[in-house]
Amino acid sequence: MQVSDRLKKWDVWLFDQEAARANTDPQQPLDPSKPHRPYLVISDNAVLANATKNTKVICIPLGGKSQSRLFDVPLATGQAGCTKDCYIWCSEIYTVKVKYFCKRLGNAGFVSDKVEQSLRKILNLR
Repeated sequence: MQVSDRLKKWDVWLFDQEAARANTDPQQPLDPSKPHRPYLVISDNAVLANATKNTKVICIPLGGKSQSRLFDVPLATGQAGCTKDCYIWCSEIYTVKVKYFCKRLGNAGFVSDKVEQSLRKILNLR
């Protein structure tokens, strides 16, 4: 079974940033970010169902410190597979290739309303 067969909206996955950086053009060898980072998948399940390894999906990174009290959604240790308290950085939205997701950590569907509310604020949607 491929990763794309298991990706679901609101799942938190570990993303292999090191491999993704090595395959960017131009390469970014001095990028200070960690080799792996958790991301929240927010692409619709209909998109994910047809994803291949090169399909780009929409996701939001998780980080240890809040960047914006208005937009970040907190997760406590143990929630969605988090090993420490962290935040969903809703102001940081990325499209990344499916093939770099390496391990499912958990599901954050219980905060989906808060994430959607933050995204509406950021994108100025009613």
